[in-house]
Amino acid sequence: MPWVTKIAAQRALGGMIRDAAGNAANGNTLISRKEQKNLPEYLQRVADDIRMQNPGTRITIDELIDAAMTDAMGTWAKFNPPNNGLDSKYLSKAEIADVKKYDNALGIMTAQARARAAGAAAPVVVDPPAPDSRLLAVTMATDHPSARLEKEGDTYKLISDSAGSEANLGHKAKATLSFDGKTLDLEAFRNGTFSLWRAQDRMPAGYWLTLTNSGYGDPRVETFKIERAAPDAKSIGELMPIARKALADYVRNERMHDGDWKIDLALPDTWEGLVAEGIMDWINRFGVDTGDDSYGRPETYDLGDHYAIAGPGPFGLHTEVAIGKVDGEVRRVYVEID
Repeated sequence: MPWVTKIAAQRALGGMIRDAAGNAANGNTLISRKEQKNLPEYLQRVADDIRMQNPGTRITIDELIDAAMTDAMGTWAKFNPPNNGLDSKYLSKAEIADVKKYDNALGIMTAQARARAAGAAAPVVVDPPAPDSRLLAVTMATDHPSARLEKEGDTYKLISDSAGSEANLGHKAKATLSFDGKTLDLEAFRNGTFSLWRAQDRMPAGYWLTLTNSGYGDPRVETFKIERAAPDAKSIGELMPIARKALADYVRNERMHDGDWKIDLALPDTWEGLVAEGIMDWINRFGVDTGDDSYGRPETYDLGDHYAIAGPGPFGLHTEVAIGKVDGEVRRVYVEID
């Protein structure tokens, strides 16, 4: 399994928490006490803590995510402290074992997040933006008394703290990011902090927000950049036929000849045999969310000048393809055998 950066594992854990919360809430934004029982053990405990600290509160999915991530990052820091050189950048299996000893429920989710990151985000190489895309200047308007943007190189830091809490203001703080004549509205959590987690889902078409670091605490610091897509960038739907053809070529010409494929998989050793076993059915479903969790669900990452598609590929094996938005050039194909 490849090395996994802490930020990749953090993003994977956040995605797992959001998926679990969304499933428990059954399409709503609020999680009832009854629905809470459908959460993993760790998230049930976090939800109990929220209710204990705020009697009578109605827990939203975003609040559960923020509380769980804040708690999880605090625990991770006990065994992978920040500012500790190269070790701080990666989350090791030994550190996860220590987390599990300290908090078994969180340790289980952390191990799952590391595996998810290792199988999806970690192996993808993120290239610089293409010359015909550009980084955008960003400004912010807010009623939060101390929230601010600080520019650092090509990125911005969104800094917010408890001075803008609902208890202090009487309402949840609001902010609007402005860029290139477009806007993105934000609403703070009850504790006064802003999160950019999954903000890309709400970005205007043709723009992307990359969250390069997400901090938890008081103050909270979110490091990000916003870019504009090249005008002739293609959609992921337009590029998937190219990605699937590249995947088929990769398996036929390279992957099926590797030692682990030959030794670990009880499959025919010819392309014709693999076709007879249904490999093309798997390849043609790559990137399509059929709703079947048996082999995991596909995910698409918008990485500026290219997309990365990750999920079940040939015979359910974890597969990744990275493809340029403008030229349709396939930059990486990978099929993992555990």
